[in-house]
Amino acid sequence: MAAQASVNDAFTFVGGLVTEGGYFITPENSYKDGVNVIPQVDGVIERRNGLDYEDGYNLYAAAITADSKDLWAFTTGTWSSVAGSGNRDFIVAQTGRYLNFYNAATGSVSASRNTVFRIDLESYKVPGNPNTVGTGICSFAPTYGRLIITSADTLPLLVTYTPVAGDESVWGTFDVKTLDLEIRDFKGKPLIATIATLGYSIGQTIAIDAEFTASEWASLGINIEDVKYNLYNQGWTDTQIDAYREDNGGTSGDPLLGKYPSNTKSWIYGKDTNDNFDSAVLNKQDFGNSPAPKGHFIIDPFESITYRPKACAFFAGRTWYAGMPTSDLLGTVFFSQVLDSIDKASNCYQTNDPTSEVISDLEDDDGGTIEIPEAGEIVALQPLGRGIMVFATNGVWFISGIDQGFKASNYAVDRVSAVGCVSGKSVVAVEDTVLYWSTSGIYVVSASNSVEYVANNISEKNIKTFYQDIPILGKLYAEGSYNATNKTIYWLYSNSINTSTSSGRFNKDTILAFDARLNSWYWFSINRCYSCIH
Repeated sequence: MAAQASVNDAFTFVGGLVTEGGYFITPENSYKDGVNVIPQVDGVIERRNGLDYEDGYNLYAAAITADSKDLWAFTTGTWSSVAGSGNRDFIVAQTGRYLNFYNAATGSVSASRNTVFRIDLESYKVPGNPNTVGTGICSFAPTYGRLIITSADTLPLLVTYTPVAGDESVWGTFDVKTLDLEIRDFKGKPLIATIATLGYSIGQTIAIDAEFTASEWASLGINIEDVKYNLYNQGWTDTQIDAYREDNGGTSGDPLLGKYPSNTKSWIYGKDTNDNFDSAVLNKQDFGNSPAPKGHFIIDPFESITYRPKACAFFAGRTWYAGMPTSDLLGTVFFSQVLDSIDKASNCYQTNDPTSEVISDLEDDDGGTIEIPEAGEIVALQPLGRGIMVFATNGVWFISGIDQGFKASNYAVDRVSAVGCVSGKSVVAVEDTVLYWSTSGIYVVSASNSVEYVANNISEKNIKTFYQDIPILGKLYAEGSYNATNKTIYWLYSNSINTSTSSGRFNKDTILAFDARLNSWYWFSINRCYSCIH
């Protein structure tokens, strides 16, 4: 009996939007063109509900003019477990230069705005910063009941809330303080010749084992105070320096005509049997051209910089900061000491003096910096598993502990992807994965095994054409959020942005959604209403 052909007359839409392929080769159970419809688990599609204000809403215009609408930045953040209470969450809304606070636990969130307190970011502008405060977005990191706030143009902030005892119906009090991040100086002052002499050309760095007199340093055009600073930063004192100079070219008439010790020499190796410093003992040691330990001074790493880290996070009991739009600190990640006291939130340095002859060890709970030389500008930090993901414009890196949790004395930095992140706000944590937008597609970072992560393009197969048609500035200001109830990620962006003026960059008029249950895509147009697929 001949085989009979069969026709499958059942069709579902669980595959969602698929823009790749022609009309006659569209993958089964998907649709090629459709807006404002949602694929359901049972295979049907439903029109999305209309968008409306919440019951009891209260609009807060904040004197937003047409010009400020295009100029200002708009974003939100969540402050969870406020003041240590798991039942108290606030929403922080940035409207340009102002941050307003809302009670997320109320029935009508918009009506719960604190009308007495708000933060004016202009009050915390970095001295000398050339930008208009409020044009760049803020980053928020709940930290042991407090809130860390950062932006490129303002000083980092620590916000503390004190509730009214026994009465959650009224607002308590807020306290705002600036965080002055500090690090150990492991670099010192650069010693570069500005005058050609003593065998050096202009612009040449002085050899680390070079020793010159004060007049010779001056002949090279180098400030003697910088020379002395480097020695102090290596643990030397004036008494030890003067004693060394006297024994190395000084005369009885002027013992300080002698040479300054080189930056290879650590004074503690010049102690005699009576535990006193003796330069003759020191000179018996062969230091080669290895640099002496540095870091005696605790300094402000932004002393001459008019920007601050734009990204912040809380991970491993520490606060993390990154995203400096300057060449010197472009790939630098700062992490604080473990916060057994909130006062340590800005202590990005080891407690023990590295130049000490007694205790110089790096401790596990110390703070510090991590350099990622290959990284471009860092746009987001996101804790994931046993580490923290660093999203930069040219790639993604993972910082983690080698054997256990993260420690200042024991960590690894691994490159996860060479595909960068175009928008820090597009980064969305979804259970044990993280998704982000690049210029070419949407990527998911997930574990390939117990210690390694990989990034895969999840938009390439189904919505490559759709994604490529999104304006680049729309991608740059895209913002994502995850709904854990229906396991769907939503990204809001502007599809009608003016690419020549950047106007409308925060005027979100489109939503792209990914249903993680169905692995399907769909999208909404907020400014238009459709009753069917077309």
